[in-house]
Amino acid sequence: MSNEEATGRPATRWWRRICPAPWAVALEVALLAGLVVLVLKNYFIKAYSDPINYLETARRVFEEFRTSRWPIGYTFLLWLALRGIGPYYIFLINLPILIVLLSLMARVTRRAAEETESAPHAALLGVSAVALALAYDPYLFVYLTNPYRDPLALALNVLAALCLLRYVREPGHPAGLIGLAGLATGLCYTIREPCILMALPLAVFGLQAAWRNRGIPVWKSALLFALAFVLGAAPYLVQTYLRTRQVLIPGEAAVAGRLPGLHWHTIGDTFPRWLLDLRIRAGWPGIAFLLAGIGWSLRRKNAPLIYLFLPTVFVFVLFYSFYWAYVRRYFFVVTLFAAPLAAFGLFRTIEGLLRLFRRPGWATPALKTLAVGLGFLAGWKMLTPPSSESRFRIADAKALTADLERAAPRGSTVLAPRYLCEVMSWFLEYSSYPIQALS
Repeated sequence: MSNEEATGRPATRWWRRICPAPWAVALEVALLAGLVVLVLKNYFIKAYSDPINYLETARRVFEEFRTSRWPIGYTFLLWLALRGIGPYYIFLINLPILIVLLSLMARVTRRAAEETESAPHAALLGVSAVALALAYDPYLFVYLTNPYRDPLALALNVLAALCLLRYVREPGHPAGLIGLAGLATGLCYTIREPCILMALPLAVFGLQAAWRNRGIPVWKSALLFALAFVLGAAPYLVQTYLRTRQVLIPGEAAVAGRLPGLHWHTIGDTFPRWLLDLRIRAGWPGIAFLLAGIGWSLRRKNAPLIYLFLPTVFVFVLFYSFYWAYVRRYFFVVTLFAAPLAAFGLFRTIEGLLRLFRRPGWATPALKTLAVGLGFLAGWKMLTPPSSESRFRIADAKALTADLERAAPRGSTVLAPRYLCEVMSWFLEYSSYPIQALS
């Protein structure tokens, strides 16, 4: 007897089981395509500061393994990428990583929402969270296309959260999922040290899930996660030990003494600047929907939002508030995990208003319309022209290289304006010094 005959209801088509919300998939593809257009239209080469530090270390990744201040994970990836795409296109290295990051964000949001919402509504909520993250600060994505560690580390954080969500929900609790969550957390520590803080929200969510479901093997899960974490973190643990003869404190913090502490003079400056940036970029409506999302998640008892997303926002806001300056890319992780909460608040508010006016049947069309509207908002923000300042791009770098090579061969010693020194050192391997050195 077929499923349709047994239940008396039409059987769910196979493609509906795989893709419960085609609208959400189509909108996600459109948003990711918009991100690609945004980046290719507005990217710029940042051949100085942190990106050039990572790249210069990548050139000597094995020689500097014992002494480098940078964790081995991202510089090793750059070392591999340089052999495939060269010194120019390496400045677009993070574009595919950002695409994967947003795609993972849509999926982890959908998994979290499925705790209390239908599958189609959860899928729409996932893609709406992506739209809100893009709309919040689209040009931060352009900035992060340069060789920064943040996108890859955050993609691993989100992957760990997704694996843990699947682990606690799937029958039998497959060991591979908790192992992958631990491995991803260890790898993100090997790339960017503060991302290890993601282990705290993962532990909070895992413990409450085990409390609610006594079928989850707590000690076995913790052991598998810990072993996989050590495996992922092993390269950086070895690097740290060779540099500092200990592994408990990250190498750079141990050498430079930069481990954040409870310094109220820094939080008194950095935290208000983040709040100001939040008010400017999200506006009072965005803040209201974020607070509504927290309230609705508590009322609906949505465990992933309460015990995973909300603690992640809290932990990283607190940690980065102790930095000496407000840096937008540091708070990018906060944006990623706050966007699903804001989307949840917006969706549940719309559904609540429809029930109030006795129109619950309008929920699905209204939420589809809302998701598309948020997609258009993100598209409008991405199309808004940035400042008109000229950008240093790949064609400009190649032209500059050709012009300079005609004047001085590779390996020359050159005096130049400060802002050109690192550019010339990277593309032409000059020994370059600021022209002020003559004075």
